[in-house]
Amino acid sequence: MFKDGEFDAITLLYALHHTSNPEIVIGEVKRILKPDGRIVMVEYIVRKRKSKCHKFVKEEVNKMLENAEFRDIIIQKLEEDLILSIGRK
Repeated sequence: MFKDGEFDAITLLYALHHTSNPEIVIGEVKRILKPDGRIVMVEYIVRKRKSKCHKFVKEEVNKMLENAEFRDIIIQKLEEDLILSIGRK
């Protein structure tokens, strides 16, 4: 268990689609970030191929970060099926 405000930045690479409640994960990231700390995520987005893992749409990731009250959110498509998301606490 990490203390509140322990980290300057946290990266989540291909992680959220493995969780049953990504909003809880995002909330925990916010808790352990220092003020002005950054969250950096790379995640799969929806495409035609079926998968057992959940895949997000850009708006869904943006909404999760907004709901957790992250600021200065940037969401950028990296490849056909990947997005980079950055937010500041």
